[in-house]
Amino acid sequence: MEATEFARAVCQRFVVPSVGGHRRRIVAVYLDPSNFKHIGTGPSVARQMQEVFAQYGDLSVVPASNDRIAGWQMLYRLLKTGHLVLTKCNRGKSLILEALSTRMHHEKTSGDLQKVAGDELDDVADMVRYAMLTWFETSSKPRELAIQQKLEEYRANGMDDHSLNVYRFRMETEDRQTQEQPAYLGRRHGPIIRRR
Repeated sequence: MEATEFARAVCQRFVVPSVGGHRRRIVAVYLDPSNFKHIGTGPSVARQMQEVFAQYGDLSVVPASNDRIAGWQMLYRLLKTGHLVLTKCNRGKSLILEALSTRMHHEKTSGDLQKVAGDELDDVADMVRYAMLTWFETSSKPRELAIQQKLEEYRANGMDDHSLNVYRFRMETEDRQTQEQPAYLGRRHGPIIRRR
């Protein structure tokens, strides 16, 4: 399936349907970092997917942390402490539980799990590892969540609502400005730039 086709399928499955009359609030879309590389002359896979996601609201694509050993250790810790709980939601079956419980330790690399090419469950296990490690350990949290956490910290330190709104406006404005990078569409007497 092509990248844009896959992005549309994801949006149709998770973004479009409402839950209780409300649209789901998706705060991050994590992709394998290799999807951000430019191979050939066209846009990267991440860029193609981002263009589709933009049609469905403010969904931003973030490179996932793909440190395998740190990711497996993080999953182990989260499951052991109860910070990650797996439930049976698909007709009494959990694809994630099946994926994680069928992985084998890597023979040569301590702390890693064996990669099984072509195994769907291997991809599911990698997906969970990417998401958990990126969500819990990276310093680049989704923009909206990072701003909200900062504002909650200010509130806890006694800042009033008016000041909180002023800070929220400033942070969102600064964030938009840093996110706006020019996209070069072509050249005719100098670059043509489209701002997002």
